[in-house]
Amino acid sequence: RRTVSNVPEQALIMMNDPFVHEQAGLWAKRIATLKLSPQEVVGRMYLEAFARSPDAAELAAGVEFLGKDGNIERLSDYAHVLFNTKEFIFLH
Repeated sequence: RRTVSNVPEQALIMMNDPFVHEQAGLWAKRIATLKLSPQEVVGRMYLEAFARSPDAAELAAGVEFLGKDGNIERLSDYAHVLFNTKEFIFLH
């Protein structure tokens, strides 16, 4: 169960903490081994992070962010972006 409080330090930790970056990298490496298209990668990551599929705008933004080259650093950055969304951090 997550608390409802949010202080600036919590946001900074999610953005800068080495553990969070490490977890984003590990998730990216696991996703990369699946050899999916960029659309499939975004769909898979949304399903794992939010238990739902991305809407059309989220899919388009994710595919644009990832590009077509399968860059692991970009994929790790995308995982980090998803970690920092309100939907990932807060239970509704």
